[in-house]
Amino acid sequence: MAKITPYFLFNGNCRDAMEFYGKIFNAEPIFETFEEVQNPALTDETKNLISHGELKIGEETIMFADVPPAYTYNFGNNIVTAFRSSSLEEIKEVFSRECARKSVN
Repeated sequence: MAKITPYFLFNGNCRDAMEFYGKIFNAEPIFETFEEVQNPALTDETKNLISHGELKIGEETIMFADVPPAYTYNFGNNIVTAFRSSSLEEIKEVFSRECARKSVN
């Protein structure tokens, strides 16, 4: 079953946001830091930033991450959506439609 999941991006304060929303919604934050996932762009500045985090609120999941300093963080453009499916065929089909759309433009 496919899902669209909101993905919130932060400028170094993702852990604080996840802990705050975790308390509000009584949800346990689950996250990995850039150091834990052995990100190739790892620096002292990025090692404790959140590479990926999730809060499960009821049946829904909200995802979170810090934007590494090497990338531009733009407040107002910091919410994206993630398409998730347990079907590889469905993922390939959606991806191929998006690629076909881009080649037309």
